[in-house]
Amino acid sequence: MENLEAFSFALAAFFSFLLWRVLYSCWVLPIRAYRKLAINGFSGPPPSFPLGNIVEMKKTAKIKSCSSSLTVSNDIHSSVFPYFAQWQKSYGN
Repeated sequence: MENLEAFSFALAAFFSFLLWRVLYSCWVLPIRAYRKLAINGFSGPPPSFPLGNIVEMKKTAKIKSCSSSLTVSNDIHSSVFPYFAQWQKSYGN
């Protein structure tokens, strides 16, 4: 009986730690990084929980791929990462 109680306590502690770790890495760390960048003058869209700006990046990339033509450009950033170009227009350099 004591082994079962110890095992259940260890299991509860493990899942509590796992939940804390996931929330910390998906919620606290992106907010902390965003604030650090904002203090240093880099503004941009705030990250959303739990995936940050991934949904916005995919939406922008899909729009860009549909409207792209076969023109040659030296602007590699707007070709590879179209959301950066959009964010620079919205938030500045």
